[in-house]
Amino acid sequence: MVVGAFQTRDGIYNKQLVRSRIMPISPIDHRDILRYHLKLQHKDHRGSQLWSSWAHHDLVGDYETNEYFYRAMSLEELDSYRDRFAFVQIAGHQGWAPYRNYSLRYLKGHSAPPITRLVEAHLPGFVERMRQEGWFIGKAEAGCISWGIGLAQSNGWRGRHDLRARNKDKALHPWNIFHETLRAVRVVNLLAVT
Repeated sequence: MVVGAFQTRDGIYNKQLVRSRIMPISPIDHRDILRYHLKLQHKDHRGSQLWSSWAHHDLVGDYETNEYFYRAMSLEELDSYRDRFAFVQIAGHQGWAPYRNYSLRYLKGHSAPPITRLVEAHLPGFVERMRQEGWFIGKAEAGCISWGIGLAQSNGWRGRHDLRARNKDKALHPWNIFHETLRAVRVVNLLAVT
């Protein structure tokens, strides 16, 4: 049992949560709140709670030079990393943004599946490796450029004479480059839906 927590018939709860009358939180959410040292940032009128920690890049980030990238995802997508140390590859773009605020808008507890985790990934050398394979720009949307690692990623590719691959289909896929350069993953936001 976690120090400062107690067992109830509905799960384990932190005493701080009880004092602030923020209950119930699922045992899985509670585990991640404690594991990543998240603090309550906001509670809405429906009882949903946004928990946060610091991030390397909150409001701005440069997709060309950052080492930290952010993605809002379902618990299942995060658990795929926890289980295999590799994120499951999905059918869409599966974009990673250079700053947290862009990804925050994708946290949606009532979608299917619920998007309740915002993850920070430490990727030193990721952008340089992307460029070495011909991937020169990510997908531009809503004032942000995100690097995609999904099956239908929308990154720009441009051939050059000094590239290993002569066409986009022969280039190393961004998903492989992402996992080759990935050093650490942590949850920086959690949406607890009641």
